[in-house]
Amino acid sequence: ETLANWDPATVNQAALRLITVANPHWQLSGTNAVATDQALNVDGGLDLVTAGADNDQVIISPRGQINSVDSGALGVVTWEPQHETRVHWILEIPAITALLVHAGVGLTPALDLTTDDDQAKFQFSTEGAVSTTNLTAVESTGGTDTETDLGVAPVIATTLHLEVRFSSSGIARWYVNGVKKHTSAAALTVGAAFIPFLGFQALAAAAKTVTVRGFRISRVWQDS
Repeated sequence: ETLANWDPATVNQAALRLITVANPHWQLSGTNAVATDQALNVDGGLDLVTAGADNDQVIISPRGQINSVDSGALGVVTWEPQHETRVHWILEIPAITALLVHAGVGLTPALDLTTDDDQAKFQFSTEGAVSTTNLTAVESTGGTDTETDLGVAPVIATTLHLEVRFSSSGIARWYVNGVKKHTSAAALTVGAAFIPFLGFQALAAAAKTVTVRGFRISRVWQDS
């Protein structure tokens, strides 16, 4: 039986939207972001592209409820630090000019360092206060924000593996291409309701692209 033969009066409309939505797990947001800002990459993954104006953004984060129905596990599971959460983004940056990129976990998908009281993420910013060429680690615990230069500069169109791993005590560690580059000075807040996200912003009037090759997240991975 096809969808066209179903009686709308007897169909759960929320459930129908869940099975017909483009992706039940992720949503796209950000300043001037629209659905057409993403496209499949022929080599795997997604090309995300800003609209073309200065400060335009593209952010991907877990989709929330649709008509009060949970649409995917990413938005239901609690990714708290004490659960040994591990998040891994695989991405490429085709052009490293006038660009801000964030990838990791936070309370919200905010592309700044101060909105969230608790967060653990990577930043790359050509206008950064700590570094304009290297990746930095951003950690916030109870509103205290710290940014650390990781000493690694992204290479144009080269795959980056960016991981944040938490121990059972809430200590966070940042890994670039499998190599540990930073450990948090203190444990992050127990019970912080983190969500995974990746976002970027144009810092000049030109379209900016980030290619997302893959994403992994888990809990109770290992106490490392």
